[in-house]
Amino acid sequence: VALRWRMATKVFVFGGNGFVGSTILKRLASMEGVAGVGVSRRATVMEGVEWHAADALEASSYETALSEASAVVITIGSPPLPFVDYDFQVTANGTTNTTVLEAAKRCGVKRAVLINATLPRWAPKGYLDGKALAEKAAEEFATEGRSAVVIKPPTIYGTRYEGGVPIPLAPLIAPVSWILRATKPINTALINSFPSLFEGALVPPVSVHSVAAAAVHSALSTDLPPFSVLTPDDILKY
Repeated sequence: VALRWRMATKVFVFGGNGFVGSTILKRLASMEGVAGVGVSRRATVMEGVEWHAADALEASSYETALSEASAVVITIGSPPLPFVDYDFQVTANGTTNTTVLEAAKRCGVKRAVLINATLPRWAPKGYLDGKALAEKAAEEFATEGRSAVVIKPPTIYGTRYEGGVPIPLAPLIAPVSWILRATKPINTALINSFPSLFEGALVPPVSVHSVAAAAVHSALSTDLPPFSVLTPDDILKY
């Protein structure tokens, strides 16, 4: 996807030491004229990236620094595990994101990019409600000259690092993505017939690099409407 940019010169990435956030920061670090700033509870050493240790739920721990940002990218969340407490999932996937968006609004940030999710209806209620809360906050952010992009990937594959140990997910998940893309007419028929079961489930997984490319484009491009949502099909174009 060609960039028509640049709107942003300093991009703050919340959740910067996570799977998606770190990939976004590496992409930003490879670009000229753009500074990537990682925000997380634990600072990480990454070439070409500035770090700010902060708790997303405590706006006072990053508001002063955020006044320098021209865009924020929010990649915070917990996985949709069925045995996790409802309130915890709403806080991790909703409240943390809304707190950052409200702080960004107060600090005069003009662009927000939210990494959300495409989900089946039977996902844990706390996860669904948290993600919905975050998306609503992003839409409310996009007023008074500000803009927001919500990116909604399904399952994301790539190489995760746990304790410094690489865990390559692509060999297992990428073939599933290819199969679901090849069988799209069948999947569409199943979704239309049984939406409560298959909607949001029969969606091709996407690469973490595609999500990162979409996030960087959304943070830097000037050719965007005030509020937009990127679906899995949109993400696959990157």
